[in-house]
Amino acid sequence: MLAAVARRIDIVARLGGDEFSILLPETDEAASRTTVARVQENPGRKTAQKGCGVTVSLGAVTYRTMDCTADDIVRAADDLMYREKHGGKTGARFAVFPE
Repeated sequence: MLAAVARRIDIVARLGGDEFSILLPETDEAASRTTVARVQENPGRKTAQKGCGVTVSLGAVTYRTMDCTADDIVRAADDLMYREKHGGKTGARFAVFPE
């Protein structure tokens, strides 16, 4: 699913269980919102054709500086994803650092 929307420079990884990550280098907030919309659309269309439904909860972070670690980035995105998951299960939350 993520590989279908990823560019050649993006990095797609499974974090565990049903959690996946896509790193979008050289991508601003607007472009990441476009990619998130494509990610949300992709599984819904494919699973609907098979008669089953899938929910997608996403957390997306944009860092304007690199004053952070990879763990900081994953933690921030994971926190947003869980807040979205507990708030309704289908949607995305975004944050930009520093604000």
